Amino acid sequence: VIQPILVDYVRYNGGTNDWPPTLLPLLANALGMALVLKLANITNVKLSHNQNNGRSLVRKRRNSGEWIFRYLSRTEKRRFIIATMLDFGSAACTITGLLLVGSGIYTIIYSSGTAWTAVISWIYGKELHQGQWMGVFIVTLGLALNSYGIVDDFGDFSQRLLLGSLVLFLGTVLHSASFVYNEAQILPKRNDAVTQISPFLLCAIMGQLETICLIFWNTVLIGLYGFTSLYTVTSSVLCCYMILVLSNAVHALAFFAMLGQLGRFMPLCH
Repeated sequence: VIQPILVDYVRYNGGTNDWPPTLLPLLANALGMALVLKLANITNVKLSHNQNNGRSLVRKRRNSGEWIFRYLSRTEKRRFIIATMLDFGSAACTITGLLLVGSGIYTIIYSSGTAWTAVISWIYGKELHQGQWMGVFIVTLGLALNSYGIVDDFGDFSQRLLLGSLVLFLGTVLHSASFVYNEAQILPKRNDAVTQISPFLLCAIMGQLETICLIFWNTVLIGLYGFTSLYTVTSSVLCCYMILVLSNAVHALAFFAMLGQLGRFMPLCH
């Protein structure tokens, strides 16, 4: 809940802009994800399924803060890159949609990810029980009823609102697809010839790769437009971003811990 509110505050105070898109809130999210492995080791989070916070897959790294992507095999790198592309695409769309429509409509559309996760899991071949489908229906119905009051506050849909809603919807579906793919990497089926990946290691490497991409993107923007035309640096904005990074780290830690523990039952808990 606090994340879209913080993004709204940053947007209203000039801490990010719609065009050219600096995607600084997405950078805060990527930094939070990159800190998950270290945070999991500090808090001593325990996982079942023989997972050990990422130590088994990485054979040569000296500590959890080291750049660990280079120690992975080619197959492992491909799996991490696919996961990163799905997560980066979904996060870019959801952040852009949030900046266009605000936190009210964002909460409604993004919450529909519960239903999309169940549908994509079913397409992927995962059997869902009748009670789980009933839960998806109840959640979706509640969101639909709740959306009427929020949409009425905006009146007629403007082009900006319509575009933001479509981009946010695409990001929500991509996030659900990312969730299903990540679950397949963390908890592979017994007949799948893939190595089990620690959820915290997956999260950390995704965050590292996305951070590099976003820093490169902002470096290009600074070269094209200049620093002062893109960024408004105030103490309140910087403080807000620090809180956003921390909240994203805690959220990612809890999310990937639940993903590693609950697996197929996660869609109705997320």
